[in-house]
Amino acid sequence: MWGKYERGMAIPGGEVLSFFAEAGADVLFVLTGVRTETLRMREEKIALKPDEAALLDNYRHSPENAKRNLQAVGVAFAQQRVAKRSPGNREHAAAVSV
Repeated sequence: MWGKYERGMAIPGGEVLSFFAEAGADVLFVLTGVRTETLRMREEKIALKPDEAALLDNYRHSPENAKRNLQAVGVAFAQQRVAKRSPGNREHAAAVSV
C-alpha cells in the first residue's frame, strides 16, 4: 500500500495519517506540501506588529550571550511595569523571569 501512496494512486486515510503523526511525520506536509514550521512562521509574521517582528528577528539572529541579556532586560521591564500597576503583585514578573 505504501507504494500506492508514493505514486499518488491512493490517498492515506485518517487512521494512517494519525500513525504518521505519532511516528513524527509532518502530516500537513504529506497532505499539502507545506511544512508545519513554514505555516507557523507565516502565522507569527501575520500576528506580529512590524516593531515586534523586528525585535523577534533581531533576537533570533543574536548570539546566545546577547539573547540572555535581552531576556534579562525584558524581565526587568516587565517587573517594572508590574510594580507600577500593583506594588505587592509580582506574579507576572515571576512567571517571565529567566
